[in-house]
Amino acid sequence: MKQEQASSTAKVIAASTVLLAHDPQTAALVAPGAERLCAAFLSVSATDRLLCASARHRAVRPLWRALEQMTHPGITRHYWHRKSWIEERCRLAIAEGVRRVVVLGAGFDTLALRLAPTFPALTWVEVDHPATQGQKQRGLANCEIAMPANLRFVSADLGKDSQWVHHIGTNSQPTLVIAEGLLMYLSPDRVQSLLRDELPSLAPGGLRTIFSYMVRWPAGRGGFRPASRLVEAWLRRQHEPFTWMMAPAAAPQWLSEMNHELVEHRQPPYRDPGLSPAVPAGLQGENLIEAVRVRHEAG
Repeated sequence: MKQEQASSTAKVIAASTVLLAHDPQTAALVAPGAERLCAAFLSVSATDRLLCASARHRAVRPLWRALEQMTHPGITRHYWHRKSWIEERCRLAIAEGVRRVVVLGAGFDTLALRLAPTFPALTWVEVDHPATQGQKQRGLANCEIAMPANLRFVSADLGKDSQWVHHIGTNSQPTLVIAEGLLMYLSPDRVQSLLRDELPSLAPGGLRTIFSYMVRWPAGRGGFRPASRLVEAWLRRQHEPFTWMMAPAAAPQWLSEMNHELVEHRQPPYRDPGLSPAVPAGLQGENLIEAVRVRHEAG
């Protein structure tokens, strides 16, 4: 991403949330309160306010849908199917004893802001690049939306900063770390450092991790299928290309090398029939993993 500007991908996902919430056919996908928060994040500049207004306007909606069909058909729904699965797993982790939730590369995600008031006994932390996080904070202030008392923002460039853990603090609380839409933008070395070294030092008392990753296909290329050269070119232009991918079959062994054990591994459409209705498969290429840290006994 451009160092002085908020993430372009974060803005697109926020606008997609607004679009889905204002379309009667898709409004039920969006979590209560998420559209208001995303609109707030897009209230800081005239360009972003125009983006938000276009997503809300019924007459402009066909243009959004046409652009989606030209690039990644189904991508707007994909974002919220992904977010819904992560929220289900987050709530389950809390029911099973997690006392702290850390969201890495939070972007304009709304999970912590929405759930922190519901779970006031938990500690919630968002870690993100200062430019994106700054716009998020200004948007909340613009719309007079108060930060929950148990939520803290920590600024860090996760692509470079390996010391971000010190800004949060290590403790023995069972911790859930969520890295949605983050790891694919980091170098392979940074991904390994996060999983193998930094996250375990954050929560030695028990660590659970949920993250998404881009699939490396058998031919060697990675990313969404069907692919879009337009989107790939746009990501490069925004300095947000995919730089780390993984073949799904390699996940269990790779996690073992990172001292983690696989709990859940999902590909689109993500849905667990026991928890929520199934949805069409849509785009392929971004999978979700839940894992727990394996603690090796000394001696």
